Amino acid sequence: PATAPTLTTSEPGQISTNTVATSPVKPTPVISAPSTSQSSEFEGTMAPNSLTTEEDSDSDVDLFTDLSRHTIQFSVSAHTERVYFYDYAGRYLEDNCLLQDITDGSQLPDLLAGSARHLEAAQHFAKHWDNISKATKTKLYSRVITDLEEELKKLYDSRVVSTTRHTRGPAPGNLPDTVTLVRNINVGKKKVEVEQSFTPAGDPLCTSCSKVIIKMRNSEGNPKLDPATNSNSEGNPKLDPTTNCKLTKLPFQGRFCSLECSKSYGIKANSHFVRNILFGLELGVCQICGLDTSQLIRQLRLGEWEERAKLLNSTILRSLTERQKKNIVEKPTEGLLWQADHIIPVAEGGGGCDIENYRTL
Repeated sequence: PATAPTLTTSEPGQISTNTVATSPVKPTPVISAPSTSQSSEFEGTMAPNSLTTEEDSDSDVDLFTDLSRHTIQFSVSAHTERVYFYDYAGRYLEDNCLLQDITDGSQLPDLLAGSARHLEAAQHFAKHWDNISKATKTKLYSRVITDLEEELKKLYDSRVVSTTRHTRGPAPGNLPDTVTLVRNINVGKKKVEVEQSFTPAGDPLCTSCSKVIIKMRNSEGNPKLDPATNSNSEGNPKLDPTTNCKLTKLPFQGRFCSLECSKSYGIKANSHFVRNILFGLELGVCQICGLDTSQLIRQLRLGEWEERAKLLNSTILRSLTERQKKNIVEKPTEGLLWQADHIIPVAEGGGGCDIENYRTL
């Protein structure tokens, strides 16, 4: 049995120490890292996402098999295609490299070179990232990603299911009693009538996400309760010219709350806008056969008709009808050589989609 000292006072002002028997005292356990030769009752208390630069020990294999790909998180830059590494809590680890370096194993950063587990997770991420279309990557750039498959699933589940090819009019408002009015906007040198939703107080809502863009007030500083004062030629309520003029001076002419909403709505509503965005991402290269239509157009325009026909028949486009090939030879344009194809067909709910559902075909 353990003994513990007790303090007793024999005389006033004098302290003496006596040893008496006490009940057994449990020693405080000392937690040490588990070794490879001997297991410990504290095995597994380490957070599964905690980072280490040492090789994984055999005793940790069963504990972390299902989470081995979640030890580090990744974020890819939209400008440089470099991948940045974060720990499980989202803290930047001050290490990054090119995706190509991970694929071919050259110039690996210390974080990956010192841990087989981290290298495996990074190679898994890089392999799946290469199989994603550039249009889908635009939705994933700068995100801190733990599991790429799970992130793609969230992206797929968040899409709007529609059998209508293009979105028309404002998005359904989340606020009750919204009012849809007709207003004028400037498109080049023309004035075009569009519909936009407003709150009962006259505050404009974003055409894409239905958020309030700005609080409108009248000359007395009170909410503008009656935004409609007249009607257009079709009898639909129209926004009064004074309010319309104020909105036109706002960013995006008062129709959208952000650049992201403006682009998202343009993709869902305008096929020409989709083609411009998609060409900027995939440069006219077919995502199935790999034909570079931009290069083909340049070559066709340099040759005579006979040379054009011969060049066209040397590509996969020789399977087109004679009429289609004749149109291309006479006037080679992008609209004749590639299209913005829906990955999920419109008939199956792929209509009114964002850019990730498009590919060059």
